[in-house]
Amino acid sequence: MNTIRPYTYPDELPRSKHCRLRANGTPLDVLETGVAGFAAFDWTGPVEIEIEAGVPLDGATVRPLSRGIPARVEPGRLRFRLEQPDNLCIEIPGLPELFLYANPPETGRPDPADPRVRWFAAGRIHDVGTLELGPGETLYVEAGAVVRGLIRATRADGVRICGRGILDGGHGHFPKEGPGRLCVIEGSRQVRVEDVILIHPHSWMLVLGDCEDVSISNLKEIGEVMSSDGIDVCGCRRVLIEGCCLRNNDDCVAVKSLSYTGRPGDGRLPWDRDVEDVTVRRCTFWNAQCGNAMEVGFELRCERVSGVLFEDIDVLCVHGHGAVFSIHNGDRARVENITWRNIRVEHHYDKLLDFRVIHSRYSRDTVRGSIQNILLEDIHIRRSAFNEGDTKSLITGWSADSPAERITLRNLRFNGEPVTDADRLDLFTRHARDVRFA
Repeated sequence: MNTIRPYTYPDELPRSKHCRLRANGTPLDVLETGVAGFAAFDWTGPVEIEIEAGVPLDGATVRPLSRGIPARVEPGRLRFRLEQPDNLCIEIPGLPELFLYANPPETGRPDPADPRVRWFAAGRIHDVGTLELGPGETLYVEAGAVVRGLIRATRADGVRICGRGILDGGHGHFPKEGPGRLCVIEGSRQVRVEDVILIHPHSWMLVLGDCEDVSISNLKEIGEVMSSDGIDVCGCRRVLIEGCCLRNNDDCVAVKSLSYTGRPGDGRLPWDRDVEDVTVRRCTFWNAQCGNAMEVGFELRCERVSGVLFEDIDVLCVHGHGAVFSIHNGDRARVENITWRNIRVEHHYDKLLDFRVIHSRYSRDTVRGSIQNILLEDIHIRRSAFNEGDTKSLITGWSADSPAERITLRNLRFNGEPVTDADRLDLFTRHARDVRFA
């Protein structure tokens, strides 16, 4: 049986002036963020999506393209069919992107009577300033609710953030200590973040600092400001990020090791431990003018960063001068055993690969580290007229003692054609050893 459960949002939230959306004939609210619209609902399928817009719909596209969802253009309408839950981006020429978060029925809701549950009900904007979460507590944002403010959890083992509602980083409403990173979880174990939608950040959107045994799933983000990193994994171990849809104007996912203690709006603990065992899989990334899609760096103030895997990822775009695949080792760390596998790139503008040992404005260590044992495997890139003569790749060490080495590119393809040498990749190297095409 087909069921549609639309979310009921507060009247104060701005609705789209560009389009209207229905799922199996049921109207859905389309909310505006300033850079993109979004709609969300729960359903059991299949479901027919109908979009009305005040512009010609020829050329409209449903992304990721790997889903193979054909869109039918009718007079004044765009239609397509979904067979399973997914996070999609609908591009209509002349309009901001429209993100569609089509969720399965919700399971695992906490008990609102539990004293360890902070429950925020649908249909309201809840201004919380800075909300502190303690060990074993759950923040539940009901579908249709908006929690506006900053979230902080320090030494909060077992903390959970969940629900189908919205975490709003401010939208001009600042907590008393001023703007800061939207959600910071630090020094915590057994952390879960599930299903919520994050919008309107002032800076980084979700920060994990010195955490262990973390699960992030079905997170959705729309960040418009420069420095709106999606998920920053800082000095963490055993982290799983899966099924997320991140639209950011800086790094979508960044792996770091650093300490920002003492700065307003930042962490209370150092985040500069070694990084181990981080997996990012089955995600969709949309990167604007700033940052990179999948980044290791810049701040790597530890001895070792190892065991990072990006797998089964759709990169819808990298529009600025950042890279799709990037390692920027600006400190002393040995960066090793980093893997990208089964990645699909729909558009990038400037750099494809950018692996460098460098000194940058973010550097604090006086000693330079290294990059080694890097694998890119089954990478499929669409190239367009905008790429020709502009796209490049970089692999550079700092010196003979701080090299980039043992880097393998296996089954990397441009528009289906294999890339078998550096010239085809427009690859520039320095202090780089054992770069192989396979």
